[in-house]
Amino acid sequence: MTLPRDVTRFRQLLATTFNTTATIQRVSRVADNTGGTSDSYATVMTLPCQFYRQGTTPRERETTTQVQVTAIWIFVFPYGTELLNTDRITCNGRQFEVTSAAVGSFELAARVLAVELV
Repeated sequence: MTLPRDVTRFRQLLATTFNTTATIQRVSRVADNTGGTSDSYATVMTLPCQFYRQGTTPRERETTTQVQVTAIWIFVFPYGTELLNTDRITCNGRQFEVTSAAVGSFELAARVLAVELV
């Protein structure tokens, strides 16, 4: 199936708004010497993107010992980019954890939600 010319043109137009690059890291489980596993993250790709904070009010997120204030960030990547809910994104010296991949994605770009790791 061929795409309408407009879709291709809009993808190209959207790509001009990508004003930074992001490194995508994917988790891999490594066996440790006690019979368990440890998580390590390896870089799988570097992509152009844009990102911005969703809304203006940070949200509270419970951790095991405290309530942490977090802000949801939206990342937009080129069409066809596949990210997982376990991936991490490093962008402009900051690290983010993907919380929801392919949310609001459409035929022009891939969109993910992420929280900043502090």
